[in-house]
Order: sequence, then C-alpha cells, then structure tokens
Amino acid sequence: MKTEEDRKYEKEKELEELIEEMQDEADTMAFEEHAFMKEELEKHPEEPYKFNLHQQQFDNTKEKINEGTEILAETDRLERQKDDLIKERERQIRELDTLQRKVSELESVFVQTQNEWKEALYQWNGANQELALEKELLRELSIFAETYKESSDFAEVRQRIADVWIKKNGEIESELSVNDTESQNTKKELEEVRADLAEWENQKEPQPERSEAVICNRKRLDALGIPYQEFYKVIEFGDNLEEEACNRLEEALLKMGILDALVIDEQYKEQVLKTEQGCEDHYLFICKNSQKNLQPDRSLLDVLELNEEVNDIFSNQRLTGILGSIAYDSESLFTVAEDGTYGMGVLAGTVTGEYEAGFLGTKAREKHRQAKIEECRQRITELETALQQLEELHRKLSDRKVILRKEYENLPKDTDMREALRMLQAEERECEQLKRESDKLECQIRELVEILKEKKKKALEIAEALYLTCSYDIFKEAKKAAEEYGKHLISLIAAHEMYLRSLMYLRERKEHLEDLDADMEQIRYDLQEIQKEIRRKTEEQASIQEQLRLTDYEEIKERLDACINWLQEYPEQLRVCVSRQTHEEDEVGQLTLRLDENQKKIEEYEKKTKYFSECYDMEKALHYVEIPKEIPEDAAHIRSYLESDVKALDKDSVIRDLNKVYFENRGFLTDYHLMQNELFTEEEQTEFPAKRLDISARYQGVKISFASLLLHLEEDITELENLIKDGDRELFEDILANTVSRKIRGKINSSNTWVQKMNSLMNGMNTSSGLKLSLRWRSKTAEQEDQLDTKELVELLKKDYRLMSEDEAARLSAHFRSKVAEARRNAKDSAGMVSFYQIMKDTLDYRKWFEFQLFSQKNGERQKELTNSVFGTFSGGEKAMSMYVPLFSAVVAKYQGGREDAPRLISLDEAFAGVDNKNIRDMFRLMTEFRFDFIINSQVLWGDCDTLDALAIYQLIRPGNAKFVTVMPYLWNGHRKELLEHEEEVEQRGIELGQAEGV
Repeated sequence: MKTEEDRKYEKEKELEELIEEMQDEADTMAFEEHAFMKEELEKHPEEPYKFNLHQQQFDNTKEKINEGTEILAETDRLERQKDDLIKERERQIRELDTLQRKVSELESVFVQTQNEWKEALYQWNGANQELALEKELLRELSIFAETYKESSDFAEVRQRIADVWIKKNGEIESELSVNDTESQNTKKELEEVRADLAEWENQKEPQPERSEAVICNRKRLDALGIPYQEFYKVIEFGDNLEEEACNRLEEALLKMGILDALVIDEQYKEQVLKTEQGCEDHYLFICKNSQKNLQPDRSLLDVLELNEEVNDIFSNQRLTGILGSIAYDSESLFTVAEDGTYGMGVLAGTVTGEYEAGFLGTKAREKHRQAKIEECRQRITELETALQQLEELHRKLSDRKVILRKEYENLPKDTDMREALRMLQAEERECEQLKRESDKLECQIRELVEILKEKKKKALEIAEALYLTCSYDIFKEAKKAAEEYGKHLISLIAAHEMYLRSLMYLRERKEHLEDLDADMEQIRYDLQEIQKEIRRKTEEQASIQEQLRLTDYEEIKERLDACINWLQEYPEQLRVCVSRQTHEEDEVGQLTLRLDENQKKIEEYEKKTKYFSECYDMEKALHYVEIPKEIPEDAAHIRSYLESDVKALDKDSVIRDLNKVYFENRGFLTDYHLMQNELFTEEEQTEFPAKRLDISARYQGVKISFASLLLHLEEDITELENLIKDGDRELFEDILANTVSRKIRGKINSSNTWVQKMNSLMNGMNTSSGLKLSLRWRSKTAEQEDQLDTKELVELLKKDYRLMSEDEAARLSAHFRSKVAEARRNAKDSAGMVSFYQIMKDTLDYRKWFEFQLFSQKNGERQKELTNSVFGTFSGGEKAMSMYVPLFSAVVAKYQGGREDAPRLISLDEAFAGVDNKNIRDMFRLMTEFRFDFIINSQVLWGDCDTLDALAIYQLIRPGNAKFVTVMPYLWNGHRKELLEHEEEVEQRGIELGQAEGV
C-alpha cells in the first residue's frame, strides 16, 4: 500500500517535470496549445484528459515544421549545389582556356609535322638512287600533306609511289630478263666452244667439213672394200711457196672440191660413180693418154709435193698425173692462179683471201688444229669475260632492285602527322565537349535559381503561419524540439494514465484490506486447532521409538544400509574392471607387435652396423684424414676427435664447395683426366646411404687416387723447381737481359720522348693567367732489399748485357729473381684466381716503375708541385687550365705521331663546366692553336667566341618531353652567329668560309 502511494507520488512529480520540459520545447516551436493543456492538468490532475485533440493539434504543427525544415534543408542543399555548379563552371572556363591554348599548340605541331613530312619526303627523294620522283608528283604529295585530314588515305600516296616503283621495277626486271637471256646464250655458246675445243684437242688430225651424205658415202666405200686416198692427206706444200700463196691455194682447192676429193684407181671408177641414194662425194682420176697433150706448162706438181704416206709407185703415178693436169698460174682447162682465182672449164671463181691453210700436209693440218684450239680458247676467254660482265650486270641490277625496294619501304610514313592530327582532333573534341558541358551547366544554374525562389517563398509562408523565423537553423531546432515534445507527450500520456491507475488501485486496495482483516481472524482460529493435533502426534512417535530401542534395530539398520550401498556401487566397479581388462589386452597385443618390429630393427641395425664398419675401414684406408697416433683407432674416439672440425659443416655444403673447387681447377689438371666417382654404393642401403664422392686421376696412363696424384705432383714440382733454378741464369741472361730489356728500353725511351713533347707544348702555351705547367716522369724506389731502384734498373737495361760487369749482371738477375719470386707468391696467395702469366705481366710492366708529377709556376714565383693544396689556391680559370692543358698536351703529343693531314679528333661531354666566359675563350683558343677537330656538347655553351674562326652549332629542342627532337643549325663565322634553314647548308657554308680564308 505504501509502495503504491510512493509510486503515485513519483508519477505526480514525473507529470510536473514532463510538463515543464515540454514547456521549453513548446516555446522553441511556438506551440501555444501546450499552455492550455498545462493549465487543465495542473487544475484537475485526477480527472482524465482528452489528449487526442491535443495530439492532433501537435501533429499538425509538427507536420508543418517538418515540411518547412525539409524545404529549408532542400533550399540549403540547392544553395550549396548552386555554389558547386558555379565553381564547376569557373573551373570549366579555366580548363576551356587551357584546352584552347593546347589546341593552338597542337595546330602548330600539326603544321610542323606536315612540314617535317614534306621535308622528309624531299630528303628521301633526294637520297634515293633509283626511286626518284618527278617534281609534279612531289608537288601533289606536298599538297596531300598540306590538306591532310582525318579522311585522308595515305594508301593513295603509297599507291602513287608504288606505281613509280612498279614501273622502275619493271624496267629492272626487263633488263634482268634480257641479261638472263644473254647469259643463257653465252653459257650455251661457251659449252659449244668448250665441246669444239675438246673435239679439236682429242682429234689427231683436222679434216674439212663434210656433209652427212659424204660421210655416208665414205662408209659405203669402206664397206665395199674400195681403196681410196683423201687428196689433202697425201699432199704437202712445196718449200718454195709463201704462206699467203699456200692459204690462197688451199682455199681455191677447197672451193673447187678438190681438197677433200678421193683419189681412186680407174678400175673402181664405174663402181664409185654409180648413183647411191643419200650418198655424194668428189673423185679424182688420172688423165687419159689422149689428154696428155693438154697438160699445162706449170701445174700443181710444181708447187705441191707428195708426202711420205705415198710409198707405192701406182699411187705416186696417179697423184702425179692428177697434180700435173691442174695448171698453176697458167692457162688450162683446170687452173688455179697464184692470187687464188680458179677455173674449171666454163666455171671460174675467186677466194676471200682470209682463209688460213690447215689441211694440206701433216704439218699444215697440225698447225691448223693448233690454230683452231687457240681460236677456241680465245673464244672461251672472251665468252667467260662476257659472262662475268653479264653476271656483274645481273648483280648490279639485283642490287638496284633491292635498293629500289628498300627505298620504297623507306618512304616516310604519315604516323607523326596522323598522331598529331589525332591529338589535335581529340583536344578539339574535348574542347567542344567542355563547351557543351559548360552550356548545360549554365542552364542547370538558371533552373536551380528558379527552384530556389519557389522553395524560399513556400518556406516563408510556413514560417509566418507558425510564427517562426524563416531560417533553416530555427526550423531544425524546432523540428528537434517537436520530436522531443512528441516523445515527452507520449511519456506524459503514459504517466498520466499510470497516475490515474495508481489512484484507482489505491481505492481498490483499501477495500481489499478490509476483506483481508476478516479472513485473518478465521486463519488464527484454524491455526490453534492444527497446533493441538501436532502435539498429539509427536507424543505417539516418541513412544514407538522407545519400544524399538529395546530390540537390535540399530545393528540391522547399519547392515541393511551397507548392503544397499554395495549393491548401488557394484555395477560401476564391474564396468571399471571390464574396461581395464580390455585396455590391458590391447596393450599386450601392441607390445607383441612392437617386440616383432624391434627384433626386425635390431637385425637391420646389425646389418647396417656391419656395412658402416666396412665403409669406415675403407674410408680410413683412403688416408684422406690424418689421425694422431695417440688417438685410439675405434670409431667413437675418432668421431669425437673430428667432431669439432666438422660441427659447423653439412654434407650438402661440403659437396657444393668440393664441386666448386673441382670445376675451378679442373682446367689446370686436364692432362691428368680427373674423374668424380662414388664410393660405398650399395643398392640395399637406401635409408642411410654411405656413398661418398671421390676423385681419381690418371698419371702416366695409370689410374691412381687423388692423394697419390698430389704426391706425384709434389715430386714433379720439386723436380721442376730444381730444373728452373738450374735454368734461371740462362733465362735472365738470354731472355730478360736481351729480349725483354731491349723492348723495355725502347718503351721507356719512347715514353721519355712523349713527356718531353708534352713539356715543350705546355711551356709554349700563352695563357692569360701566366700559369706554366710541366710534367716529370719520376723513377720509383726499390720495394725490397734485393731489388733495384727504377733509375738504376733503367741504367742497367740501357747497357748491352755483354758489356756488363759480373756485379751488374748479378744485381740485374737478383732483381728479376726477386720479382719472379714475388709473382709466384702472389699467384699462390690468389688461390689460382689469377694466372702466373698475368702476375708476371704486371710485374714486368715498366709503367709501374715510374710515377707522374705535375708542376706549376706563376709569373714571379718558383716552380711547385701541383698538389691538392696548391690546386685549391687557384682561381676557377687556373683550375680549368691545370686540368685541360695537360690533357690537351697529352693528346697533341700522341697525335704528332700521325701524318700531317691526319684529323685530330677529340670529344668533350659537358665541356668547360664551371669555367667562366673569359677562360672559356682561352680554352677555345688553345684548341684552335692545337688544330683540334672537336665535338662537344653543353647545356649553356654556344661556342661563339672570337678565338674560333668557324664553328658548326646544332641546337636540339625537345618541347614538353615530346617524342621528337628539333634540330636548329647555326654557323659561327668568327664574328656573328647565323641561323640556317637546312642542316645541309652548314657544310656548304663551311666550305665557303674555308675558301675565303684561303684567299
């Protein structure tokens, strides 16, 4: 009851607090209805209040507040959006300006690429040897570049040039075809002439040309067995005939058909003159007796003779009669004149006079054969020369064809133009896109301004209706207050409802309390009756327990309790025993299996122990490790002895190091045929293999271990050392003192001369600062006691060894012995990484016997060595002089060994960096005086100094990290710098300047 009263009091206080809090919130949102509700609740809190009407009024107010808040929030958002759009518009305007500037730049770049393409086209055309275009076509192609656009098809340009290329290529192909035809004809003729040559060389005697019918007839005569003699084979020229007369006579006989005619006996006349199909020939018969009175005064018998083959009287008579019947240089029926004209009855004829006799007589025929052979050989030479010329022409034509193809392929492409146009059009499109976006943005801003006007107007109407200031912050606070007010209103309604219920509950409790008092009186009466009954039952229990105490009741009870406890514990003990029995049976089975496995392992380990013991004995027998005698020979003691040495090693690293050393030194031991073998390899030993690598070699054809090879090599080295010591004197006296000393002496003298030239050049320089530089090549001192100073060594080397005293020869030999011993020690210390030859070469390098010292001297001061401290006192110009003057002097001294017209080329990177203009002028003056042909580059240096009479300058321009470099050629003529349009003009203007200087 009291609790409920407390709750009622709390609810009453809660109602008061809520009303006060809601008052602040109502003031914030200007909700005047709250005052009426507050007044009603404060006057009659115990009566029910109609919150529905108040809730409806609050909801209307809250709805308008939310609407106004949303409108103002939207207005604020639109204001920010408008500001963002204005900023975006300004950004786009700036970006548009940037793009327009970029478009202008790209237009310039595009025009430049057009001009570069035209320039490249003309340069390409000018450099072409074969594919030269006409000026009209070049103009058309230039117009193509000038009007180049996106729709331009470079294939048209390539097609126009391809037409020229096809035409030129066709001309070359035609010439090649003609050349091939001529080559084939020449080769064919060459083969024919070679065949004729072979035929003439294989032919014993030459014979006149015969038709197939003549050859067929002679075969027929041979088949018939008719004897005949070929006229030209049995006749010789007389000794009284000159060569020209012989030539004309034989040609006349050839034309008359007498030269190759057959001389046949009269008895076969009818038989041979019988017509035979496919056969023809000429025959000579002796004149009959009736015609003997017609024989001329002078006949062929007077100028021709019978050769030795005519050895019977009948043949002699026939031939004599035939020769006598033909007149020579006289009138007759058959006559031959001395000039070669001939007559046969009514027929007369002449000869060419160009014929060379070659058939009459054995000698003539042989001469004729040799002449034909020589003629064939000359013709072969001519044909081979012609064939070589044709092949050379074919090669040139092929080269022209290749050049034509390369020139066509090297046609400047429109890649740069198309890329520049693409970039320009891309920027223009982007510029247009940006303009469209800017216009669209402007429209959005105008629309947004109109929307803002409408929103602000509506928000102002709502604010006036609610008696609030038209501000987003005010409405936001009002909305927040309305939300809190709504929550508090709900709490107020609930609290008021709870307050009313508490009042009702208290009234009900008062009525119920009165009923409870009546019920308590009845309960107290019933309780007294129950207590009386309990006392009676207690007395009965005590009486029964007294009776049981007189019997064994306690003992029976204890035994009965013990049996009950045992029966309760037995099932658990039974389960534990059965589980233990099962577990122990499993353990027995596992122990049995492990016993068998252990027995097998024992056998395996005993086998491995035996195998490893054998391996240990064999390893020990290799003697690769020396064990002190005081160490027992069992494996355990030896293992503990070696364990400290191999503790940090593992097998893989040892094998890797062994292979590395093996392959590094195998080349030096090639003669000993080193081989890697595997020892202790047993197929059954797989889990713990005992195999190891071993190296064997062959020494004098016998296979030995590596340890034995080392012993043999040590013996060989000792023997060789003894031999070397015995031959040292001969080596130093004959080789070092004669051959090497002579070469070193020449090198040192040449170096001294070079140093003197450098000093002469440096002393002759006229520098603006008066600084003089000189060089000294100083001898080094001896490094060891048994070695000589360089100065003393050079003096001894300059002497003839045969004129040296014994003491000088001994000191020279001792010096080089010390050097060789030092080289051997160095070779040994290098672990074979450096060859003995290389170390000996470094030891005998005479350049290491000397050191250079540079001295400087200013006007009025003494000469000082140019050390770092002295160099630090110099000015910038003097430092530059001290660096470049020795360098230039060394180069000039080196170039003086060349011809007078040899170029003196030098190149300098970032030339004269850090040198002021005055000293740069002196640097160029020095290079001019030294007549250098120089190529230098610099970021700031132009080279337009009055100490240079002419200079070609090229400025390289690469704007904006472009993919191309523009070359701007200039020419310095000693007075001013001139910009040239083309690079080719630099060389031409340089020639003109040189000619002007010569005049």
